[in-house]
Amino acid sequence: MTDTKITMERKCLAQRGCKITALAEPPKIHDSMWKNLYVRIMKNWQALNMPEDTISYQIGDIVLVVYSPTEESDREIHFWFTRQIADSWNLNAKAVYDYALDNTTKSLKPKYFDYKSPLPYKGVTNTDYYEGAMLIFVPHIVDQIAEDFNDDLYIAFTSFHEAVCHPVTGNDPKDIQSVIQCMLLTGKIRIWDFLTDEVIKYDRDTKKFSVVDI
Repeated sequence: MTDTKITMERKCLAQRGCKITALAEPPKIHDSMWKNLYVRIMKNWQALNMPEDTISYQIGDIVLVVYSPTEESDREIHFWFTRQIADSWNLNAKAVYDYALDNTTKSLKPKYFDYKSPLPYKGVTNTDYYEGAMLIFVPHIVDQIAEDFNDDLYIAFTSFHEAVCHPVTGNDPKDIQSVIQCMLLTGKIRIWDFLTDEVIKYDRDTKKFSVVDI
């Protein structure tokens, strides 16, 4: 990763209202800290800004990371929650991730939209339309959308804030990707809000996400 790209990413974070502060040492466990863990959706090359052992889940260009915000703003990252911290608290990393994901779902307050024409698709964001795209990775949310379509899903992202879901049957992932690329080129997606043009498939039987090879 070049210094130029890292600098650009920090600028993009700033434009989206995010700020990262340093943590000198692992925090001591207490109830308020445990209740203040969340998951943030990021681009994979933002991972350079966090410790290697940060509890996270990656799918293609996207990384979902566990963090704790500052007291002043939930957009300011106080510290990344690492496996070292989990170990010091005698916590399982997956349990920490699941707990943080549940906290985030409650905090973001999911909002859905439904379109019928020309091809049906459903989307998910949050009531504040801020980083709501990560909600598609919440198990009960993606499962409900797959159940509504009675099909596996192709998932695309118009920004950090919104995910759109198409049934696999009757849809070409190349067309879905082209729409996202066109939106970016024409300025309908602001560059600092752009997440990825990858199309992700969700298999409702295996409950797995995978990047579609286009």
